Amino acid sequence: MTSPVLRIPHTLVRYTDESRIDTLLQAYDREGLDALVTRLGVNVRVSGGKTILMLAAERDHLLATTSLLCRHADVAAVDDSGKTALHYAAMSGADGVAEVLIDAGAPVDMRDAEGRTPLWYAAARNYPDSAIVDVFLRAGANPRLRDHHGVNANDML
Repeated sequence: MTSPVLRIPHTLVRYTDESRIDTLLQAYDREGLDALVTRLGVNVRVSGGKTILMLAAERDHLLATTSLLCRHADVAAVDDSGKTALHYAAMSGADGVAEVLIDAGAPVDMRDAEGRTPLWYAAARNYPDSAIVDVFLRAGANPRLRDHHGVNANDML
């Protein structure tokens, strides 16, 4: 009698080591990044549920972000705290990355677990006259959406 074969669905989330991806992003080792994405999938996750796209956005890496989007990375994927790649671009002030993500269909008013939008983070972490805030406002982000503490981006602008 043969034992049944355990089949793992392809829809399960795959995880990898963040330091490995960080090394590839810092050096912009496109071949290495492509090999990793080919082997593990473009939406592979690291601790905290971040995708490679989120890491690239957080590190303001426009080339890697564009490359991942060309490979159909999920712009609406959320990590364990409900943040998207656009939230990470906003937190790091990565206006070029934010524009590319928005052009690829990233939702500008997506709220994280705290009820905060990417514009909220852009306003909170960057100067009000910075380019990142303008990117979100031009894209139609709502500055009046309040987080769970009652604070909105307008309060910080």
